[in-house]
Amino acid sequence: ARAPNAAGAWLHLAQAGALQDEAEALDAARSRAPSGALRTTLEFARAHVALERGEAELGFALLDAANAAHRAQISYDPAGDVALFATLRAAIDLLPVPEPSAPATVFVTGLPGIGMPEVARGLAGRKDITACADLSVLRNAVSPGLEQLGPDALPRIAAEYRHGTRRLRGSARVLVDATPLNLRWVPFALAAMPEARVVHLRRPVPALAMPLYRAQFEGAENGFAYDLQDIKSYATMADDLMTRCQTRWGADRVMIADAAAPDLPELVMGCAGLSDKMSRAEPRARTRTSAA
Repeated sequence: ARAPNAAGAWLHLAQAGALQDEAEALDAARSRAPSGALRTTLEFARAHVALERGEAELGFALLDAANAAHRAQISYDPAGDVALFATLRAAIDLLPVPEPSAPATVFVTGLPGIGMPEVARGLAGRKDITACADLSVLRNAVSPGLEQLGPDALPRIAAEYRHGTRRLRGSARVLVDATPLNLRWVPFALAAMPEARVVHLRRPVPALAMPLYRAQFEGAENGFAYDLQDIKSYATMADDLMTRCQTRWGADRVMIADAAAPDLPELVMGCAGLSDKMSRAEPRARTRTSAA
C-alpha cells in the first residue's frame, strides 16, 4: 500500500486507525503523487493519521485542503441542491395523499453515515424483513425529468420501484431500503406507494458535520460534504423537507427520529408494523394538508 496509486487503500487503512506509525511513508507517497484526485485522496488519508496522532492543527489544515480540492474537482455548486429542494418542496403540495395500506417498504433516510450501519446490523436476521442499503432504484425512478414529474408519473414510479426491488425482497413481508439520500425522492414514493413508510434520522449539525467532512465519497452526489457551511445548509433543507412530508402524509407514515437513539432497529420494526416499540420517534400532527 506504499505506492501512490494505492491511494484508496491508504485512505481505508487510515480511516481504520491502522497507519499511526506510517506518517513518514504516507508523506513520501504524497510527495510522489501527481496533483489531482490521487493526491487529494492521500491528503484525506494523511489528515486522518494526523488526527489519530493528536496533531489537531496539522490534521484540520490537511482536511481543509483536501475538502477544498475535492469540491473543486467534482465542480460542486450548492445552488444546484438549493434548486432541487425548492422543486421538491413545491411538488409536495401537489402530490396526492393515498389511503395507507399495510406497510411493505420502509425507507430509512438521513445524511450519509448517521445511523444506517446500526440499523442494518440490528435488522440482520429479523423475521419477515429484508434490509438493503445504498440502492439506486428509487432515485432512478424519480430523478430523470424531475421538474416535469406530476401525479400521472406515480404509477410508473411505483411499478419501477416494486419491480427493481422484487428479488431483493424475496419472501419477506417488509423491505427496508436504508439509502440515506432517498430523502430527496421519498415524497414521490409516499404519493405513489400506499405501502411506503419513512423513518428519517437526524442529528444536530455539530454532531454530523465532522464525520462527513472527514470522508471522501465516490462520485459527486455528496458534494455538500466538502464544506462545513454546505453541510449545515443541506442538513437544514433535508430536515425541513422531511418535516413537510410528515405534515403532508402524516406521522403514521413519516417518522422522524434521533439518529443517536439506542433502539433504531426496533423503531424501524415498529414503522413496518412488526413491533409496537416506537418510543424514540418524534410524532407530529397527522394532518394531511399542504405544508406551510
